[in-house]
Amino acid sequence: MMNKIGLKLTASYILVIVVATLVLGLLFAGTARRFLFAEKQRELVRKGKQLGQTVIGFFTGEISAATGEKILEVTGQHLEAKILVLDRQGRRLAMTPGLGLRGALLSRVDFARVIKGETVVRRGYNPILGVNAIFVGTPVQTKGGQIVGAVFLIAPLTAMSGLISGLWRLGAFAALIGFAFALLLALYLSRTISAPILRLQAAAAAMAKGNFNVRVPFGSDEIGALAAAFNRMADELGKSMAALNREKHKVERILADLAEGVLAVEPNGTLMFINNKARELFGEPAALSFEAFPAIQDLIGKVVETHRPERTELNLREDTAILAHTSPLLDGEQLWGIIVVFQDITALRQVEKLRKQLNADLAHELRAPLTIIQGQTEALLDGVIEEEAEKQKALRDILGETVRLSEMVRALLEIAHLDRGPQALNKRVFCLKTLVVSLAEKYQAIAKKKKITLTTILPAGDNFLLVEADEARIGQVIRNFLDNALRYTPPGEEVLIRLQAQDDTVQVEVTDRGPGIPEAEQPLIWERFYKVNKARTAGEGGVGLGLAIAKDIIQATGGEIWVKSTEGKGATFGFSLPRLSSPPPPDHCPSPNSG
Repeated sequence: MMNKIGLKLTASYILVIVVATLVLGLLFAGTARRFLFAEKQRELVRKGKQLGQTVIGFFTGEISAATGEKILEVTGQHLEAKILVLDRQGRRLAMTPGLGLRGALLSRVDFARVIKGETVVRRGYNPILGVNAIFVGTPVQTKGGQIVGAVFLIAPLTAMSGLISGLWRLGAFAALIGFAFALLLALYLSRTISAPILRLQAAAAAMAKGNFNVRVPFGSDEIGALAAAFNRMADELGKSMAALNREKHKVERILADLAEGVLAVEPNGTLMFINNKARELFGEPAALSFEAFPAIQDLIGKVVETHRPERTELNLREDTAILAHTSPLLDGEQLWGIIVVFQDITALRQVEKLRKQLNADLAHELRAPLTIIQGQTEALLDGVIEEEAEKQKALRDILGETVRLSEMVRALLEIAHLDRGPQALNKRVFCLKTLVVSLAEKYQAIAKKKKITLTTILPAGDNFLLVEADEARIGQVIRNFLDNALRYTPPGEEVLIRLQAQDDTVQVEVTDRGPGIPEAEQPLIWERFYKVNKARTAGEGGVGLGLAIAKDIIQATGGEIWVKSTEGKGATFGFSLPRLSSPPPPDHCPSPNSG
């Protein structure tokens, strides 16, 4: 099937050929017609003059009328014309057969002009023959120049019209053959011209779909130059699009991995881009609807209205606080998009809440010992306490609360130090088994004093449980667990220390037989100043920072810490540390006692 451009080119070629053929045919026909008429007129004039010399014998009596008419008949047949011979008085001396009385229709004006010596030539309707004809009149002159008569030749145009019609048919046949060849040539030329253009069209369509590797073969003509320019354009566009895609991918990757949520929307709210954090906050784009977040919708509406950046803080959900920043994307004065950046400030608000809670807890914890110190000191100064034993008791209370305040300050300083993370620890390789055995031996005396059985369970046949940590800090964690277990375990019960070796970790657990911890409060015991028993008196137990310090130490070391408890059935506190597999130097891990 021929393409549109091929059809147009072929039609153009055919139209040009047809118009040229018609013009040339008309010019040829007109020229041929004029030539034939002119040639016929010249022949008739020449024959008329020759007849004038021949029929002069009519006037001298040298030629009889019968002979003259025979000459005229033969000449008329040869010229396909009617001949009429008149004397000066206009009398017919001879004529070709078939004229009859029609010769009387000869124009007197024409006769008068011929008798005067003129040659009359006229083409058109002839009244003598009643058809279109060429009319020629020549004078008959003697040798002395005397005009004695006239010869008139009338040649009908019928024969010439047939000849002209034949010429027209011959021309039409030749034009038809030329048209056929021209059509074939037009088809070939149109295909030759349209083929590279169609290849360019196909290549352009492929480029429109993103294929910049397509190339077009080219020759040395103007279309070839166009194809070469197209190939160069494809090269440059391919390079430019590759660079743009790299930059786009780079920007998308940067935006996708940002800690802030990023949205790009059109002024009508249609989503253009969303990164991973925004998906985490709002869900997948298919489910994203700002109608569920009227504050964001209002914020975008303000940007559309004012074309200026806006910001607001909102609670996306009960547990998520968001700070939203919006910026317009402008092309001159035209707004084509809005960028919305969401900062998750939940942690910041939680830290602020914890800071306020810490301040409140710290004020609460400080108020009790300070109140006791103030009260006992005022009582001593005012002389309210007079007996020596009471004074000693008051002084011991003051000293105890002072020590308690000192421990609280020391613990707070320690927490501040541990907030630095791993940098706050003095790590080295040591045997955790040796440390556990050593602490268990030291706490045996305290356990016996409280009539509590302290049992240690160690892995058999493994003396090299290596960890890389701050040995003093890990010992502090274990002592905290033992202190709490011995404090809350009733006399006659057992406290169990268990050391377990896993493939890549070492676990230490301390189990007591105390009152246990309610399940709802277990996640809270690691918070600073938190105490399970809120009604505990001022001098009873610690300050509520020991477990918080233990958690910071274990997490800074890269381990895990936990509690397992059932209310009324005791509690198990434990932690795990990464285990080292290489054997230690002899001075780092002496063999501990297994008992």
